[in-house]
Amino acid sequence: MDELIAIVALVIVGACFILPFYLRYQINLKELDTLTRLAEGGADVQTIINTLLKRRENPQSDKRRGLLLLAVAIPLIAFGVSQGEAYIALIFGGIPLLLGLAYLIMAKSKANTPQETQN
Repeated sequence: MDELIAIVALVIVGACFILPFYLRYQINLKELDTLTRLAEGGADVQTIINTLLKRRENPQSDKRRGLLLLAVAIPLIAFGVSQGEAYIALIFGGIPLLLGLAYLIMAKSKANTPQETQN
């Protein structure tokens, strides 16, 4: 019975990591299919590609990622410290904490950078 609990826990945790990658892959596949159809139809694909690339370089998305990683890191660190395992908590909680801070710094620097004007 204990083996079954461990297997179910690993499957659930694995699904939490694999599912976002799979969904992002499906979105990219649909975007590529749309671009292929537009190129076959003779449409201007370059403007659509520029739109897709600009959508991904958004300071708001960096801010969201940073806040999400901080929301994961703070409870990890707090739980580890409350259990008396401060070093382990800082190791496991420190990684998402530093990544979250890096994303927030990137979002702040992108927000302060003047946007280029296109002709």
